[in-house]
Amino acid sequence: MAHLVYKLAKAPPRLSRRPYSIVLYAAMVYAFNALNSRPAEGRAESDLLSVCLPRREADPEEMGNESDDDETQFITFNPYGIFFLRDLVLNPCPRLPQDRQLKAYSYPPLLGGERQDLLSTFQNALFEKRSRQRVPDHISNKRPYTIVFHPTEEEEELMAELKAMIEQIQLPENVAYDFDNGVEGDERDLADTIVKIFMQFRSDLLQKSPLTKLKRNYLKMEVDRLHPAAEVFTDKKLSRYWISIQFKASYNVEWKDTIKKLFPTEPGAVKIWSQNFQQCSYLIQWGNLVTQFLGANEKWILKRMKLAIEKLLDTMLWLPVGSDRLWDTRARATYVRKGDPSIAAPAILLNPRTKENQIRWEESRSDDRWRELRQEDEESSD
Repeated sequence: MAHLVYKLAKAPPRLSRRPYSIVLYAAMVYAFNALNSRPAEGRAESDLLSVCLPRREADPEEMGNESDDDETQFITFNPYGIFFLRDLVLNPCPRLPQDRQLKAYSYPPLLGGERQDLLSTFQNALFEKRSRQRVPDHISNKRPYTIVFHPTEEEEELMAELKAMIEQIQLPENVAYDFDNGVEGDERDLADTIVKIFMQFRSDLLQKSPLTKLKRNYLKMEVDRLHPAAEVFTDKKLSRYWISIQFKASYNVEWKDTIKKLFPTEPGAVKIWSQNFQQCSYLIQWGNLVTQFLGANEKWILKRMKLAIEKLLDTMLWLPVGSDRLWDTRARATYVRKGDPSIAAPAILLNPRTKENQIRWEESRSDDRWRELRQEDEESSD
């Protein structure tokens, strides 16, 4: 409405003096005054409303004694809304005066439906359970084993796209091997299995995300750990997901060495990893799969499996830099630090296609508040 007043004030005289412009201006003054106090019901106000509002045929009961005439009577009505007076603003449930009630014909234009239909809708809404926004489940990183990943409908679509991406590697389609169901000799699609292990790996990374000394996870609470969004692993704005992080650009050799550590293919390599590596379901699945193709006649299959997993991991922006654990939070001199400088930070290695200056980070108020709480805790402990 303020926009209309501004336009009328700036309009050329030949336009602002037109009858419709004058009526519009007068109607807005009337509406502005109605916000302050109840409008008068005199002749001038009635004439103004009769010009501004649409007219409809009146019922005989509405006209009272004036309805004796056979001539059809018309009255103004407001189908577009109600004037909310100042005293109604303080009341969360606006009401009409006690001596006035809405007529049956007023419900459709004002409220969008017949009275009985509206009552039924409101009564049903009282017993309808409201849908709640899904909050990611809390998953402890101290579990003996990470939770096995089961895809949602959206994730199944993503897995189909990933499978199509590795088709050119030409993995064997009908190979007998054991996987998660323990059905020996079952013919499975090897590409499907590798994509599923890759999705389990993504979930395990977040399920095992480390904690600070104050037992706060470096990963922000709103990030779903069991069913992570693809953006968590591709978005260059890391501050959306982490409270603190350290990263470094990598060369192809470093990137491939990290993949070899995360997805070993040498005999017995899976069993030598200690700490929380052996708690990762993806590594157990990968190890069981690798051990079935260590024979001389199956090495070509193992080689193509390595190529497939490398191609899938190349879709990620980063990989964790672990030591004897999946994650390492020790300070590294050659890494770029972001977030709270007073706490440690998980170390990640950037994809060779990404440079350090392409990573974005924005400090948030919650991060500042967390630092204040941490300082208070340290001062109280001293």
